[in-house]
Amino acid sequence: VLDSSDDMLKSLSKDRLMEELAQAEINEANIKTWNQSLSESGYHLQVPILDRAVNLFLESHIGRERIYRRDGAFQLNKSEQKLSFEDVGKLVENDNSILSPNVLLRPIIEASTLPVVSYVAGPGELAYYAQIKPLYDSHQIDMPVIYPRHSATLIEKKIARKLGTLGLTVTDCEGESQELFSSIAQQELSGSTSRALDRWREGISSLSKDVLSGVSDFDPTLEASVLKCRNIALGSVEDLSRKILRSFKRKNDETLKKIESVRLNLFPQGYPQERILNPFVYLVRYGGQLIEELLDHFKIDFTEREDGE
Repeated sequence: VLDSSDDMLKSLSKDRLMEELAQAEINEANIKTWNQSLSESGYHLQVPILDRAVNLFLESHIGRERIYRRDGAFQLNKSEQKLSFEDVGKLVENDNSILSPNVLLRPIIEASTLPVVSYVAGPGELAYYAQIKPLYDSHQIDMPVIYPRHSATLIEKKIARKLGTLGLTVTDCEGESQELFSSIAQQELSGSTSRALDRWREGISSLSKDVLSGVSDFDPTLEASVLKCRNIALGSVEDLSRKILRSFKRKNDETLKKIESVRLNLFPQGYPQERILNPFVYLVRYGGQLIEELLDHFKIDFTEREDGE
């Protein structure tokens, strides 16, 4: 466990931080080009690249501020204090802790001060590590092997029973409770009522076409009236369908409560368990053997390589 504000670590990284400051414009351009290629390939960009923003923060009299490039020099985001490269260098010489990396530069600083062979990353980190390859190249540092962190959703027996009763999967529960309930309600109404509503819509559309074809032959001006009647009729059926669904919801509050209970357990506050719930909740409930059971599921296979390969 390391304290990133440790004076020794800060002193080891200050030259790298100043190097980033000197190369800020070039690095921004390279990252933007790289990130555009990722975006065009269909990948989500976890961290936005701000125009003229340097990948560094400086501790000013009002707190930690992002540095921006301005007119050949630098400017702090909040206080708007203007500094030259030399000004920043003098501040760093007097205080190692005054300069710090942003989220994109942090892995570069880690890799330059620590022997990083592989980095175990969560989903968000995996996304932004893909964005920073140009920074590794710029600082001439080998990019570590990125290994996905193990992720698990613990499904307790009572929750598993509710999932079975509702006919839902864990993935389904990522959606909002009301959306899930509407989906279940639609399935429940997929019997005679739902089929009758579908036939009603199809009948209106089909018969409207027949009427439209007939009036077109002798009075085309009536076409608009036919279409208006068709749209009103279809709209009325849709209104009725929504009323039926709302009535079903009112009479099935217990189903909604089950859905909310399941989502509260599997995706508290709409996030995966691991982002919100403390593991001690489960350790107190199930004991230390839970860790052993998790380890049994988290297998890591290493590829053996022959000598000389």
